[in-house]
Amino acid sequence: VRRLAQRTRRLRLVEAGPHIGDCMLWAAAEFGSRLSASCVEPVAQVVSLFRRSIAANGFQGIIDLHHAFLGKEDVDKGGVSIPWKRIDSLLKDEDVDVLKIHTNGGERQILDGASELFEKNQVQVVILHSAEAHQLWPSAEFLLQRDYHVRVDGRRISAKDADWLRQRVEEVGGLQLHATREPT
Repeated sequence: VRRLAQRTRRLRLVEAGPHIGDCMLWAAAEFGSRLSASCVEPVAQVVSLFRRSIAANGFQGIIDLHHAFLGKEDVDKGGVSIPWKRIDSLLKDEDVDVLKIHTNGGERQILDGASELFEKNQVQVVILHSAEAHQLWPSAEFLLQRDYHVRVDGRRISAKDADWLRQRVEEVGGLQLHATREPT
């Protein structure tokens, strides 16, 4: 993040599943008004704690927190207590320096809900954590198809590594995927 901040005037971070917001609170403290952050969290109690931390630290103009689930379509109907949103509906025509996804499920669906973001704008870095091989490999494929350099456990993976990735998830129980693309 610090390396990206050196290259840009304003650092744009987006996080799906920030939990209590420790990463974004650190970024806001580190970069101040140079940061623009959007976070989406579905757990009401966690959202309440995160909102209090944002207010206590004076980060209201820096961190934009949404109480919602993320997926591949927007659903905000009567009877649904927490709306489903797409990243594409939350972000309007802007580049993203870091997209972090740590949601304990639904990672590929979240990426599908950001397809316009990936088509129309630049997403420099994607950090994705999952303990589910059936989510991690399709997420890796999504990024590989968009010419990202995808690494897991320090290994650069390709379209041929589906079996290796599934086995690795079984061995360690969860993996973090890092994907980068050089600026155009």
